[in-house]
Amino acid sequence: MSTYIKVDGNPDDVTGTGARLKGQAESFKAQVQSVLGDIESIEADAPWGTDDPGQAFMKSYNQTPEGGGTPFSQSLKDELGNAGDQLSKAGDGIMLAMTQYQGTDTGNSSDIKNVKKV
Repeated sequence: MSTYIKVDGNPDDVTGTGARLKGQAESFKAQVQSVLGDIESIEADAPWGTDDPGQAFMKSYNQTPEGGGTPFSQSLKDELGNAGDQLSKAGDGIMLAMTQYQGTDTGNSSDIKNVKKV
């Protein structure tokens, strides 16, 4: 059972929860894009300098971690670019599940009403 969101009650309420999650994911993604822009702007200015500590930072920042295929700096930007995707997918999944549930429930209700006494 999920402890992050409450998914009991009226299917329309549950669908609304899914829509809110998706909206929050989109808002989060927009905020992250702003942070990503700030990172790229700072990187363009190369604030680490040309002294030994600055060059050591730049080397570490752009180094590929052991076992990794992507430099840390690029991996950071890639992960930020994907931030919020799972939350958005969860919102979509909740809305789809409730739409399917309501369709099935409506179909079953109709079928039950058409059952004739023998």
